[in-house]
Amino acid sequence: MRLIATLILLLAASSVYGQCGPNGCPVPSYSWKEHPDDPGRIYLYQGNIQVGGWDYDTHTWRDLTSRGWGQAKSTPLIAPPERILPANFGVDSIQLRKSRWEINGKEVSKDEVDSAISQPPNIPDHTKKFRLTCNLAQRNQIQKDWYAFDPELAKRVVFWAVPADHWSQKDEAGVGFAPGLTFQSPDGKVLHRQVDYAGPEDFQAIRKAVKAYDSSKDPDLRKEPVVPVPPAPVPFPIVPPAPSTPTVPPWLALLGLVSAYLYKKRN
Repeated sequence: MRLIATLILLLAASSVYGQCGPNGCPVPSYSWKEHPDDPGRIYLYQGNIQVGGWDYDTHTWRDLTSRGWGQAKSTPLIAPPERILPANFGVDSIQLRKSRWEINGKEVSKDEVDSAISQPPNIPDHTKKFRLTCNLAQRNQIQKDWYAFDPELAKRVVFWAVPADHWSQKDEAGVGFAPGLTFQSPDGKVLHRQVDYAGPEDFQAIRKAVKAYDSSKDPDLRKEPVVPVPPAPVPFPIVPPAPSTPTVPPWLALLGLVSAYLYKKRN
Protein backbone atom coordinates (compact mmCIF):
# COMPACT_ATOMS: atom_id res chain seq x y z
CA MET A 1 0.00 0.00 0.00
CA ARG A 2 2.90 2.36 0.72
CA LEU A 3 4.20 1.72 -2.76
CA ILE A 4 0.80 2.61 -4.28
CA ALA A 5 0.46 5.79 -2.20
CA THR A 6 3.98 6.87 -3.16
CA LEU A 7 3.26 6.27 -6.83
CA ILE A 8 0.05 8.31 -6.60
CA LEU A 9 1.83 11.29 -5.03
CA LEU A 10 4.67 11.16 -7.54
CA LEU A 11 2.28 10.93 -10.48
CA ALA A 12 0.14 13.80 -9.20
CA ALA A 13 3.16 16.01 -8.66
CA SER A 14 4.58 15.22 -12.06
CA SER A 15 1.23 15.90 -13.72
CA VAL A 16 0.88 19.34 -12.11
CA TYR A 17 4.50 20.14 -12.89
CA GLY A 18 4.04 19.08 -16.52
CA GLN A 19 0.88 21.16 -16.99
CA CYS A 20 1.78 24.34 -15.11
CA GLY A 21 5.56 24.43 -14.89
CA PRO A 22 7.85 24.99 -11.89
CA ASN A 23 6.13 28.27 -10.89
CA GLY A 24 2.60 26.83 -10.77
CA CYS A 25 -0.33 27.40 -13.11
CA PRO A 26 -0.46 30.85 -14.78
CA VAL A 27 -3.35 33.20 -13.93
CA PRO A 28 -5.57 33.89 -16.96
CA SER A 29 -5.10 37.39 -18.32
CA TYR A 30 -7.84 40.05 -18.43
CA SER A 31 -9.41 41.25 -21.65
CA TRP A 32 -12.23 43.66 -22.59
CA LYS A 33 -14.95 42.54 -24.99
CA GLU A 34 -17.85 44.38 -26.63
CA HIS A 35 -21.28 43.00 -27.52
CA PRO A 36 -22.94 44.29 -30.73
CA ASP A 37 -26.36 44.42 -29.04
CA ASP A 38 -25.09 46.60 -26.20
CA PRO A 39 -22.89 49.37 -27.70
CA GLY A 40 -22.92 51.55 -24.58
CA ARG A 41 -21.10 49.04 -22.41
CA ILE A 42 -17.96 46.90 -22.42
CA TYR A 43 -17.30 43.71 -20.45
CA LEU A 44 -14.20 42.43 -18.65
CA TYR A 45 -13.16 38.78 -18.90
CA GLN A 46 -10.50 36.80 -17.06
CA GLY A 47 -9.68 34.10 -19.53
CA ASN A 48 -13.12 33.03 -20.74
CA ILE A 49 -14.89 33.97 -17.50
CA GLN A 50 -16.87 37.24 -17.39
CA VAL A 51 -16.02 39.15 -14.20
CA GLY A 52 -17.70 42.53 -14.68
CA GLY A 53 -18.95 45.29 -16.93
CA TRP A 54 -18.42 49.02 -17.48
CA ASP A 55 -21.14 51.48 -18.59
CA TYR A 56 -19.70 54.35 -20.65
CA ASP A 57 -22.75 56.59 -20.31
CA THR A 58 -23.14 56.42 -16.53
CA HIS A 59 -19.42 55.78 -15.79
CA THR A 60 -20.26 52.85 -13.52
CA TRP A 61 -18.74 49.44 -12.96
CA ARG A 62 -20.47 46.30 -11.72
CA ASP A 63 -18.82 43.09 -10.52
CA LEU A 64 -20.24 39.81 -11.80
CA THR A 65 -20.17 36.97 -9.27
CA SER A 66 -21.93 33.64 -8.91
CA ARG A 67 -24.80 35.55 -7.26
CA GLY A 68 -25.24 37.95 -10.20
CA TRP A 69 -24.40 41.62 -10.78
CA GLY A 70 -23.13 43.67 -7.86
CA GLN A 71 -23.77 47.29 -6.92
CA ALA A 72 -22.72 50.09 -9.26
CA LYS A 73 -19.27 51.53 -8.53
CA SER A 74 -17.35 54.47 -9.94
CA THR A 75 -14.05 52.59 -10.12
CA PRO A 76 -13.62 49.56 -12.41
CA LEU A 77 -11.44 46.60 -11.61
CA ILE A 78 -9.24 47.56 -14.57
CA ALA A 79 -9.40 50.83 -16.51
CA PRO A 80 -11.54 50.27 -19.63
CA PRO A 81 -10.32 51.32 -23.09
CA GLU A 82 -11.33 54.71 -24.46
CA ARG A 83 -14.76 54.66 -26.04
CA ILE A 84 -14.74 54.97 -29.84
CA LEU A 85 -17.87 56.69 -31.17
CA PRO A 86 -19.07 56.45 -34.80
CA ALA A 87 -17.83 59.11 -37.22
CA ASN A 88 -20.01 62.22 -37.53
CA PHE A 89 -19.31 62.53 -41.28
CA GLY A 90 -17.05 65.55 -40.92
CA VAL A 91 -19.48 67.80 -39.03
CA ASP A 92 -17.68 70.19 -36.69
CA SER A 93 -20.16 70.47 -33.81
CA ILE A 94 -18.33 73.51 -32.45
CA GLN A 95 -19.33 75.47 -35.55
CA LEU A 96 -23.03 74.68 -35.17
CA ARG A 97 -25.01 77.78 -34.26
CA LYS A 98 -27.78 77.95 -31.71
CA SER A 99 -31.39 78.68 -32.63
CA ARG A 100 -31.80 81.98 -34.45
CA TRP A 101 -34.94 84.08 -34.81
CA GLU A 102 -35.53 86.72 -37.47
CA ILE A 103 -38.27 89.17 -38.42
CA ASN A 104 -37.95 90.62 -41.92
CA GLY A 105 -34.28 89.60 -42.00
CA LYS A 106 -33.44 91.21 -38.65
CA GLU A 107 -32.22 88.96 -35.84
CA VAL A 108 -34.49 89.15 -32.77
CA SER A 109 -35.19 87.21 -29.59
CA LYS A 110 -37.78 84.44 -29.27
CA ASP A 111 -39.93 86.69 -27.06
CA GLU A 112 -40.02 89.31 -29.83
CA VAL A 113 -41.16 86.65 -32.29
CA ASP A 114 -43.92 85.47 -29.94
CA SER A 115 -45.03 89.08 -29.43
CA ALA A 116 -45.10 89.76 -33.17
CA ILE A 117 -47.25 86.68 -33.79
CA SER A 118 -49.75 87.47 -31.04
CA GLN A 119 -50.16 91.17 -31.87
CA PRO A 120 -52.60 92.36 -34.59
CA PRO A 121 -52.53 91.94 -37.47
CA ASN A 122 -52.19 88.26 -36.63
CA ILE A 123 -50.53 85.87 -39.02
CA PRO A 124 -53.28 84.33 -41.20
CA ASP A 125 -53.97 80.62 -40.81
CA HIS A 126 -53.52 78.91 -44.19
CA THR A 127 -53.62 75.33 -42.89
CA LYS A 128 -57.19 74.85 -44.15
CA LYS A 129 -56.69 76.46 -47.55
CA PHE A 130 -55.96 74.96 -50.96
CA ARG A 131 -52.78 75.91 -52.82
CA LEU A 132 -52.35 77.00 -56.42
CA THR A 133 -48.75 77.12 -57.65
CA CYS A 134 -47.53 78.46 -60.96
CA ASN A 135 -44.23 79.21 -62.61
CA LEU A 136 -42.69 82.56 -61.67
CA ALA A 137 -42.29 83.50 -65.35
CA GLN A 138 -46.09 83.28 -65.84
CA ARG A 139 -47.13 84.78 -62.52
CA ASN A 140 -48.41 88.18 -63.64
CA GLN A 141 -50.87 86.91 -66.24
CA ILE A 142 -52.06 83.86 -64.24
CA GLN A 143 -52.48 85.85 -61.02
CA LYS A 144 -54.54 88.54 -62.80
CA ASP A 145 -56.80 85.92 -64.43
CA TRP A 146 -57.13 83.91 -61.23
CA TYR A 147 -58.46 86.66 -58.95
CA ALA A 148 -60.85 87.88 -61.67
CA PHE A 149 -62.23 84.38 -62.37
CA ASP A 150 -64.02 83.69 -59.05
CA PRO A 151 -63.24 85.95 -56.04
CA GLU A 152 -65.06 83.63 -53.60
CA LEU A 153 -63.07 80.64 -54.80
CA ALA A 154 -59.85 82.68 -54.59
CA LYS A 155 -60.50 83.29 -50.85
CA ARG A 156 -60.17 79.55 -50.22
CA VAL A 157 -56.89 79.23 -52.12
CA VAL A 158 -53.35 80.43 -51.45
CA PHE A 159 -51.75 81.61 -54.71
CA TRP A 160 -48.02 80.96 -55.00
CA ALA A 161 -45.48 81.52 -57.78
CA VAL A 162 -42.02 79.95 -57.73
CA PRO A 163 -39.06 79.54 -60.12
CA ALA A 164 -39.09 76.55 -62.44
CA ASP A 165 -36.23 74.89 -60.49
CA HIS A 166 -37.93 75.24 -57.08
CA TRP A 167 -38.18 72.05 -55.01
CA SER A 168 -41.99 72.23 -55.01
CA GLN A 169 -41.96 71.91 -58.81
CA LYS A 170 -40.08 68.59 -58.78
CA ASP A 171 -41.32 65.05 -58.33
CA GLU A 172 -39.90 62.47 -55.91
CA ALA A 173 -37.13 61.60 -58.39
CA GLY A 174 -36.03 65.24 -58.56
CA VAL A 175 -37.33 65.77 -62.10
CA GLY A 176 -38.81 69.23 -62.63
CA PHE A 177 -42.30 69.83 -64.01
CA ALA A 178 -42.90 71.87 -67.14
CA PRO A 179 -44.42 75.33 -66.66
CA GLY A 180 -48.12 75.17 -65.80
CA LEU A 181 -50.39 74.88 -62.75
CA THR A 182 -50.27 72.64 -59.68
CA PHE A 183 -53.34 72.59 -57.42
CA GLN A 184 -53.10 70.91 -53.99
CA SER A 185 -55.45 70.13 -51.12
CA PRO A 186 -54.76 71.56 -47.64
CA ASP A 187 -52.86 68.38 -46.70
CA GLY A 188 -50.56 68.74 -49.74
CA LYS A 189 -52.13 66.11 -52.00
CA VAL A 190 -52.03 67.08 -55.68
CA LEU A 191 -55.64 67.36 -56.94
CA HIS A 192 -54.89 68.79 -60.38
CA ARG A 193 -51.78 69.21 -62.51
CA GLN A 194 -51.41 70.72 -66.00
CA VAL A 195 -48.17 71.44 -67.83
CA ASP A 196 -49.39 74.55 -69.66
CA TYR A 197 -51.76 77.48 -69.25
CA ALA A 198 -54.23 78.44 -71.97
CA GLY A 199 -56.34 81.02 -70.16
CA PRO A 200 -59.00 81.53 -67.44
CA GLU A 201 -61.06 78.60 -68.75
CA ASP A 202 -58.42 76.31 -67.26
CA PHE A 203 -59.62 77.32 -63.77
CA GLN A 204 -62.83 75.32 -64.33
CA ALA A 205 -60.84 72.16 -63.55
CA ILE A 206 -59.67 73.70 -60.30
CA ARG A 207 -63.25 74.62 -59.34
CA LYS A 208 -64.30 71.00 -59.95
CA ALA A 209 -61.40 69.77 -57.81
CA VAL A 210 -62.50 71.99 -54.89
CA LYS A 211 -66.13 70.80 -55.14
CA ALA A 212 -65.06 67.14 -55.32
CA TYR A 213 -62.73 67.44 -52.37
CA ASP A 214 -64.08 65.88 -49.16
CA SER A 215 -62.13 66.86 -46.07
CA SER A 216 -63.76 64.04 -44.09
CA LYS A 217 -61.68 61.58 -46.13
CA ASP A 218 -58.40 63.12 -45.00
CA PRO A 219 -56.33 60.41 -43.28
CA ASP A 220 -56.03 60.54 -39.50
CA LEU A 221 -52.49 59.31 -38.89
CA ARG A 222 -53.31 58.70 -35.25
CA LYS A 223 -55.45 55.78 -36.36
CA GLU A 224 -52.69 54.16 -38.36
CA PRO A 225 -51.46 50.80 -37.02
CA VAL A 226 -48.95 51.31 -34.26
CA VAL A 227 -45.69 49.48 -34.83
CA PRO A 228 -44.68 47.83 -31.54
CA VAL A 229 -41.44 49.07 -30.09
CA PRO A 230 -39.02 46.23 -29.37
CA PRO A 231 -38.09 45.90 -25.69
CA ALA A 232 -34.88 47.51 -24.53
CA PRO A 233 -31.94 45.12 -24.10
CA VAL A 234 -31.45 43.75 -20.62
CA PRO A 235 -28.57 45.65 -19.01
CA PHE A 236 -25.33 43.81 -18.49
CA PRO A 237 -26.23 40.46 -20.07
CA ILE A 238 -24.39 37.50 -18.63
CA VAL A 239 -22.57 35.57 -21.33
CA PRO A 240 -21.78 32.03 -20.16
CA PRO A 241 -18.26 30.75 -20.90
CA ALA A 242 -17.78 28.19 -23.61
CA PRO A 243 -18.12 24.62 -22.26
CA SER A 244 -14.81 22.91 -21.68
CA THR A 245 -14.11 19.40 -22.95
CA PRO A 246 -13.63 16.98 -20.00
CA THR A 247 -10.21 15.31 -19.97
CA VAL A 248 -8.72 12.55 -17.81
CA PRO A 249 -5.48 13.60 -16.02
CA PRO A 250 -2.55 11.38 -17.04
CA TRP A 251 -1.75 10.51 -13.41
CA LEU A 252 -5.28 9.15 -12.91
CA ALA A 253 -4.99 6.96 -16.01
CA LEU A 254 -1.63 5.61 -14.80
CA LEU A 255 -3.10 4.94 -11.36
CA GLY A 256 -5.79 2.85 -12.97
CA LEU A 257 -3.19 0.76 -14.81
CA VAL A 258 -1.16 0.18 -11.64
CA SER A 259 -4.27 -0.84 -9.67
CA ALA A 260 -5.33 -3.25 -12.40
CA TYR A 261 -1.82 -4.79 -12.48
CA LEU A 262 -1.69 -5.30 -8.69
CA TYR A 263 -5.20 -6.78 -8.62
CA LYS A 264 -4.31 -9.24 -11.39
CA LYS A 265 -1.03 -10.19 -9.68
CA ARG A 266 -2.77 -10.83 -6.32
CA ASN A 267 -5.28 -13.15 -7.95
